[in-house]
Amino acid sequence: MSMTETPQRPSGLLASFLSEDIFHPAEPRTLEETSLSISFVESLVCKFFIQAGGSSGREIAKHVCLSFGVMDGISHKCCGPGKSFLTLGQPC
Repeated sequence: MSMTETPQRPSGLLASFLSEDIFHPAEPRTLEETSLSISFVESLVCKFFIQAGGSSGREIAKHVCLSFGVMDGISHKCCGPGKSFLTLGQPC
């Protein structure tokens, strides 16, 4: 390549990775939108409790990489009305 030639821009898949347009998927608002089973999320939370002991609801949600709103819904399904492992900071 001589000094006067301009480099060619990549095309196809590589171009999409190098472009400045960035795709940000929408954050799931419900368990159903995550396509995860409730038992899978429960097992992640139980593993977290075994490792960390008690913790805040936001820390639990952050650890399992789900929003607090999704985790709150799961917590109420697991523990029943008026109870939540997110507010208790421990398994119910």
